[in-house]
Amino acid sequence: MRDRPIRLVALLAVGAATACVGSFGPPSTVGGANSSGTGGVNDSSSLPSDPATTASGAAAGSSGATGATSATGVSGVSGVSGASGASGASGGSGPSGYGVYGREAVAAFDALGAGEKESIKTIKVLFHHHSVGENIMGFWTDDSQGGGAEALGFTFAEANTPADFSTLTLAHTTGGDNGDPVSKLDSFESIIVTQAFGAAVRVAVFKFCYIDFGGGSSVQSMPQALALEASYRATMQAVSAAHPGLRIVHVTPPLMNYWNSAGNDLRAELGRFMRDEYGANGFVFDLQDLESHDATGALCSRNGVAVICDPYVGNSGHLTGLGSTRAAKGLLYTLWRAGQQ
Repeated sequence: MRDRPIRLVALLAVGAATACVGSFGPPSTVGGANSSGTGGVNDSSSLPSDPATTASGAAAGSSGATGATSATGVSGVSGVSGASGASGASGGSGPSGYGVYGREAVAAFDALGAGEKESIKTIKVLFHHHSVGENIMGFWTDDSQGGGAEALGFTFAEANTPADFSTLTLAHTTGGDNGDPVSKLDSFESIIVTQAFGAAVRVAVFKFCYIDFGGGSSVQSMPQALALEASYRATMQAVSAAHPGLRIVHVTPPLMNYWNSAGNDLRAELGRFMRDEYGANGFVFDLQDLESHDATGALCSRNGVAVICDPYVGNSGHLTGLGSTRAAKGLLYTLWRAGQQ
């Protein structure tokens, strides 16, 4: 297990402890997504730059030529393009499919052929998550409308032992405590390394919950967020050393909505870290980028910090049917790219 530089110092508040299991009051009805009126979400006038992504991916995704001019050369559907831009038609990716996959991955998934989509079902995947992961898989949505991967024809089964992958492909597991992100990293390392799931799967997906940041959690300040980044790096290094052939998909932490946005700066910092740390030589599913841009590509924000756009979110951070399906397409496309290597 990795050293644990940050831990919970008090019991989580009741509201925080249940925030990732779907206990909410009625969703807010004040202001629509990117409304400029009372209670609006798109606060772009105070936003100097997009904190949820490093560049717009539309041009790179459509031609690949723009991708070749990326300052970083890091690939990704969310707009950080590869050195050659050769795969631009499918969303802009670098060598071997490494990259950052955000909102452009939604259209890229839709553009896949039927055979390519079906091939995702053959990839042995273990998704380590809490409740926003349940939204993405389609187990439930915050508006009870259904959605997610299940609605798209992709079913994730629960995996209990590595032997389950003799028959399973897409599977999921959970572990660690909400509000204690290091415990989730310890759980992931235990499952992949100690329990040897890493030898049974091709792709492992790790995701924090929004409740792991801000009030009631063990990460309430930027220094604590930076300490978590060190723990994250150490865990992923240990996992990769134990299973060098494993493809790890890093999921940027989910955001919260306009009315419950405290802690989004900390979540955004972890997202930046993941893109910078793993975008060039790994796979990053940029959930933040996908959540914080509406259908027109406009950024939803508050005081210069990205938030989830209204149509995608319920009362706090859990996803609606629309948001769940949108996120599922992005994740499935990322899994397809990871499975190609």
